[in-house]
Amino acid sequence: MTMGQSLLFQLKDQVGTITFNRPKELNAVNLDMARAMGELAIKLPGVGDMKSIVLRGPGNHFMAGGDISVFHGEKNKTLPVISEIIDHFHAFIFCIQELPSPLSAQSGSGGWWRLLPCDRR
Repeated sequence: MTMGQSLLFQLKDQVGTITFNRPKELNAVNLDMARAMGELAIKLPGVGDMKSIVLRGPGNHFMAGGDISVFHGEKNKTLPVISEIIDHFHAFIFCIQELPSPLSAQSGSGGWWRLLPCDRR
């Protein structure tokens, strides 16, 4: 399933792999990645035959969080962008949390803590 270049999804041998693919930016979430997360949140529940999910980030970092370059500029232009990023990000997190598949992920800030109860190994 193609989600764009910043977010990749692959299903192989009943394992779904979601890759946050912005290694030069420490895999930080920008608007393009957030929109891809929102799109994946809609499509992921319909993926059949998935037994587990792996979340990964290439390079030396899983994910640095939100891309702070979004905060530069006039407030009336940046706030709607930040709000859209947060909405898509949370839709993605809640989607993964609701999947019936077992999940194992290290969690931190930004909503990843919601995934902690999903580790059902």
